[in-house]
Amino acid sequence: MKTMEKLENYTVDELIACEKIIVDKDPKLGFRRNQQHFQAGMELTDIVGNLRFTIFIRQHAEFKHNYSIGLNYKGKLG
Repeated sequence: MKTMEKLENYTVDELIACEKIIVDKDPKLGFRRNQQHFQAGMELTDIVGNLRFTIFIRQHAEFKHNYSIGLNYKGKLG
């Protein structure tokens, strides 16, 4: 199966740019401590509700400038 078929004919730029709504957040308030990092995750959907995403956020507990944020697209294929 081709990569574009897996993306269901959306481009990466379209997936990043579409307006999103937070559906759920874990933990509900703030961040959870995991060894030397604080972390949180969120489930998102687009405005229409057809597209699903997850976001992860990690930040080092001591070095606040050391962090990462990622957006995952959850297509029909998972």
